[in-house]
Amino acid sequence: MTTKNEALRVLQVVEPGVDGVFRHVEGLIHFLSQKRIPVDLAYSSIRGSQALHELTRFVETRGGESFDMKLDRSPCFRDIPTLISLQRMIVRCRPTVIHGHSSKAGALVRILRASGAVPPVVYTPNAYFGMGGNETPMTRFFTFIERCLGRFGTTINISPDEAAFARDRIGLSERQSRVIHNPVNPERFTPPTPEEKRVARTRLGLPLDSLLIGSVGRLSPQKNPLMLTSAFALEARRKAGISLVHLGGGPLADEVRLLRKSLDIDQLVFCPEYMEDPRLFYHAVDALVMSSDYEAGWPIVILEALCCQLPIITTTAPGMSEIGKSGLSHCWTAAPNDIASLADALHAWRDSLDHESKPSNHRDYVFSHFTPEICYGRVLDCYRELVQKEAKGEG
Repeated sequence: MTTKNEALRVLQVVEPGVDGVFRHVEGLIHFLSQKRIPVDLAYSSIRGSQALHELTRFVETRGGESFDMKLDRSPCFRDIPTLISLQRMIVRCRPTVIHGHSSKAGALVRILRASGAVPPVVYTPNAYFGMGGNETPMTRFFTFIERCLGRFGTTINISPDEAAFARDRIGLSERQSRVIHNPVNPERFTPPTPEEKRVARTRLGLPLDSLLIGSVGRLSPQKNPLMLTSAFALEARRKAGISLVHLGGGPLADEVRLLRKSLDIDQLVFCPEYMEDPRLFYHAVDALVMSSDYEAGWPIVILEALCCQLPIITTTAPGMSEIGKSGLSHCWTAAPNDIASLADALHAWRDSLDHESKPSNHRDYVFSHFTPEICYGRVLDCYRELVQKEAKGEG
């Protein structure tokens, strides 16, 4: 394998400049920079953030080029001139490998690879659109696109579930894909002291004496916030003293708000303003719950919560089926899209608080499986392997 870092130059291409996908790219760029590997960045400011602005400055101050593609998340005719501009950037920067993240950026870089005009391409889907299991014209369309583009690059799936979907529904061979989990930095996310918990709740305007269950994510069909709202209402009626804290907005915000009113739980739900650094949120809550219908793999928010030694309540949806079987000491699971099952899981967690608790192994598990050195290191190995094959004419 190539060992000279100067033989590598990596172009990262990403559409969302916020939330989990962006945070993965942000961490990967910092990791590569620590390894003294030159990095360029093509991004979109349409779904941007202050952290994205800071990342572009970080890339530029280290000699890389940044390019705002101004991409929407849905396919449109404006993608054609963007594709041309992206190819021009590639000619200028001369990367040895290109990494596209999520479907929009992944499609663009693989189209260019199909033209034979760019170096090896890596694609991280971050959850295929069809993993939710709903057969609609839209899911069939996106699955068809993935089948067409799948052979033009190497796919990094972030869970065995996602890899199985890629194999069974998209037709990727083992040679075309590999499984590399997302990482988290356990030095950045740490368990709070009692004083830090009190300060976090005070700063976020949360009750000091209530049991707080936390939720992070877009209010979108994939995350199924309506199910979470209904399950929380069931548990709140069954046993008082619990509140829900949700971080994030999205297209279902109005529906969720109306459902809370109809269930008469408005006074028990808190929605702090979006924060790019969620550490204060994790310090404030007592557990993390996820109600997703599907994910690509272990969500970053779950990994961050594990670093903070938080209990986890999650569905066993595609992409997350490993979590409940992993040996975590404080983890409760529910069936996907099952309100009663999630309410029961919440109740089981609360019931466990009345008994002597065993020590949490969550941070130890992160150090064993999900550190940047482990996960991003495997991505770097993938880059080097592809560059070596390309040099030998095997790409």
